[in-house]
Amino acid sequence: MIDVTETIVLEITFTEPMLSITNVNNILPLLKKAATINNKDIELNFAAVQSIDSSAINMLVKFYQHLMGSKRTITLTHASPDIMKSFELVKLTKFFKIANNTNPSLNK
Repeated sequence: MIDVTETIVLEITFTEPMLSITNVNNILPLLKKAATINNKDIELNFAAVQSIDSSAINMLVKFYQHLMGSKRTITLTHASPDIMKSFELVKLTKFFKIANNTNPSLNK
């Protein structure tokens, strides 16, 4: 579901190729638990993710809301161009920092 790595940030890597209604209810508690490890900024790595649905978008918003008072930056990284378009379409760029290492021109 997720892998967690501590570096200068807390990197949470999604290991599922699809984030959807079938797995987000299991993933959200894992995200919340991982966020309690420390108070570092968080990177959500989407390198393994091939597709997402609206339930996954909702999960990301809930995770953001969970951390709202912590003043931590949440960065979405390594998302495919199609997933990046989805993020932009639903205005996730207002809540999350976006970094796409495969296309530096998309870094915001």
